[in-house]
Amino acid sequence: MSTSNTYAQEKVKEGQATGVTNETQQSVEVKSRKFDAKRDDTAMKQIVTRAEIEKFGDTNLVEVLRRQSGISVKGNIVSLNGLDGYTQILVDGQPLLRGTTIDTLNLNQIDRVEIIRSATAEHSTQAIGGTINIVLRGIAKFVKRNLKVAVDRWGSDTLFSNLSLQFSDKTEQFAYDVGMRIADARLGENKYLSVESINLRDHVLSKQNTKLTRKATLPSLNIEPRFVWTLGNGDQLTISNSVYFQPIDIRTTGIGLTEDQTSNVKSANETHYSDQRFAIGSTAKLDHRFGGDAKMSVNFGVNSASSKQSQTDYANQGAPSFSVVKKEFDDKQTTVKFFGNFESPLTQGHQVKTGWDLGREFHSVDGGVQSQDITIYRAAAYAQDEWQTTPLWSNYFGLRWEGFQTRVTDVEVMPWVSNTNVFSPIYQTLLKFENNKENQVRLALARTFRNPNFRELVSDNFRGANNSVIYPDFVGNYRLKPEIALGVDGAFEHFGKDGLKFSASFYAKQIQNVIQRDLRFVNNRWVSQPNNDGKAQAKGIEIDVKFPLNLLLKDLNHIAVQANLGRNWSSVLNVPGPNNRLLGQPRITANLGIDYQPNDTWSLGSAFNFASEGDVRSTVYLSSYSKPQRRLDSYLSYKVSSDAKLRLTMNNLLGQDQISVNHYQDFQNQITTLEKALSNRRIGINFETRF
Repeated sequence: MSTSNTYAQEKVKEGQATGVTNETQQSVEVKSRKFDAKRDDTAMKQIVTRAEIEKFGDTNLVEVLRRQSGISVKGNIVSLNGLDGYTQILVDGQPLLRGTTIDTLNLNQIDRVEIIRSATAEHSTQAIGGTINIVLRGIAKFVKRNLKVAVDRWGSDTLFSNLSLQFSDKTEQFAYDVGMRIADARLGENKYLSVESINLRDHVLSKQNTKLTRKATLPSLNIEPRFVWTLGNGDQLTISNSVYFQPIDIRTTGIGLTEDQTSNVKSANETHYSDQRFAIGSTAKLDHRFGGDAKMSVNFGVNSASSKQSQTDYANQGAPSFSVVKKEFDDKQTTVKFFGNFESPLTQGHQVKTGWDLGREFHSVDGGVQSQDITIYRAAAYAQDEWQTTPLWSNYFGLRWEGFQTRVTDVEVMPWVSNTNVFSPIYQTLLKFENNKENQVRLALARTFRNPNFRELVSDNFRGANNSVIYPDFVGNYRLKPEIALGVDGAFEHFGKDGLKFSASFYAKQIQNVIQRDLRFVNNRWVSQPNNDGKAQAKGIEIDVKFPLNLLLKDLNHIAVQANLGRNWSSVLNVPGPNNRLLGQPRITANLGIDYQPNDTWSLGSAFNFASEGDVRSTVYLSSYSKPQRRLDSYLSYKVSSDAKLRLTMNNLLGQDQISVNHYQDFQNQITTLEKALSNRRIGINFETRF
């Protein structure tokens, strides 16, 4: 999102036409150097290149993003600035295919990842925490065949295997690219759960200790064929397709002992969960160029996803009260979308873009606790102007409108219809210093929002056998309002010689209608439900630096260092303090990476990641604590030939167990739970080749 390169090229032509001196022309040529998105784009954007994606031999994108500045990870949930649930994930500017998650994407198909700190009008402004836009590889200009095989081992019970294949070809008027990924995961996990309960009325103490063993098989298949036709008038038609299939089978066994003042009771429970996931989607895109560098893109897409789930609970095995409860339900989703844009230079230095986005999402849930149908209609329109005001100062103005109509049909209540719409003005600016062009400052102002997602509108379809404060039943709330945020982001950046890069940035967000989960004890079961709960504030600072080590120690060549440190603060105003922060936001994040490449054949490196969440009070009655997370990853890469590479990876070398504590206290009960998830070191090997 920048016109600086275009502006410089125009100045070169202008200089040649007026007969300026060679010295002047040389000065202009420096300005028209190769475009660097991190440095020249008006938007606050960080780029994860293809080389960085491949460096550690990761098999899914979550592991790649874990090592990036300002990003925190929990499970397969990725967030910017620790704003869990507020970070928008896009693929080529559009939401993920329904039924898939970020960790199921084929890494071989990804060209780069754009980490956008603020908002832009061309993307949805459902980006209170920012946007992660995954850009797929373009069609190759020549015949290409890539093969990648990876095997990872975690401890003695977990094995990952992954095979990726990509092949493409091109003629004068037709090109194609097909990517395929076959993966298999055999997981073995152990957790220890301790629950201490005190009835404050009669002071009865109860203790429960449970060992949970989880065995899972998670095979998956991705196929992504893409076809491009060059039409007679220069137009280009692209049809992108995606097929995803994953059968999931999980068995969880719990062996427990409950002690109180009068008895000791042993328990043995087992849950068998299966899920047949299938998703298919297709998008057609027509690109047309007009005269004067104007162009238009029109897109139409359809995708469908289904999830057929089954859960069987075996409670009190070996006891007279032994019981078996089986539940099944189907979840089907269909999405139709029509979107596009028109882009044209308005006057010198102005690049104007307008666009639209229309869609319909239908979700049908049949069986389980309750059956529901949800239909979401959405419409959006936007306009933006990228203005290169001077060679050293660029501005971005954007305005986006998004409207939603949500229809909920529940078998137990009357149909519910909700209409919401949000206007999002956006301004971003980049100023470079005339006397010191290595330094520059950025500022961004934006109004963003988060619409309640499907999972917050409907209830869980299963009620687990291990119902507790940390494993409550989930009840949806289709009366939720969208969260609205006003935000400011800023940064100072330095791009020095010999690869030195430094930035110091900040952000501040004011959020209205913040969605918090209330926890209650209803009908002898713990129940969690989301509700709008007033206002929240979030702010933070971050320092990021990259440099070759020989800038400090001249004799240490071929070594690159990258380090960053972030500090976050937040508060939910309707929750009493202290520690009334947004749930899941780490107070401190830090990364330190070192890479050594003595020649073109060998390279090795390590990356250390740290995140500390600390104490959080999420409701009046519920607080939690998570142990700081420390992780160390390493890799060794050997270039077998110009077309083949072998990579050894070692992840989670510290092997730190994950420990979390939850404390609940109301007028009648005081409950403390401690959960310890055992961690394993991982070693992997992968081989990739072109043929």
